[in-house]
Amino acid sequence: MDANGFIGHAASGGGIVPNSILSEDINHTSKFFRNLSNKNSNYELNKKLFSIKSISDKSLLEKRHFDFIQLAQKGIYCFDKTDLNNFKDPNYHLVVKPKKHILKFEDLPNKIKNIIIKTRFKGNINCVDHLKVDQFI
Repeated sequence: MDANGFIGHAASGGGIVPNSILSEDINHTSKFFRNLSNKNSNYELNKKLFSIKSISDKSLLEKRHFDFIQLAQKGIYCFDKTDLNNFKDPNYHLVVKPKKHILKFEDLPNKIKNIIIKTRFKGNINCVDHLKVDQFI
């Protein structure tokens, strides 16, 4: 969650994550967000993703990031670990973001809010195309 209450998802690939993230919380929130209905079909892929992933074919890029796109269609900003081969690397890049009907903290049930509130991004998630683990409270 960011300062505006926008919700973000970061796939760590087993890498470093903020200390506030607990494995039992991940299972609970993952199930909740997977079962959430789509708010819209409009999403925007990060324009830099083509160079980050060294893929020029948009359909292949969308196919490989299908799960991220599904979350963006639910109103969630989605990030992925940039260097999967380096556990200690704290960098994440934006994969896809919702274009409208953005899910906000206030829209969540209390049980999910109590988990999400533990990990807050210091900035505005809708204004960045990359994150670092140390940018979380």
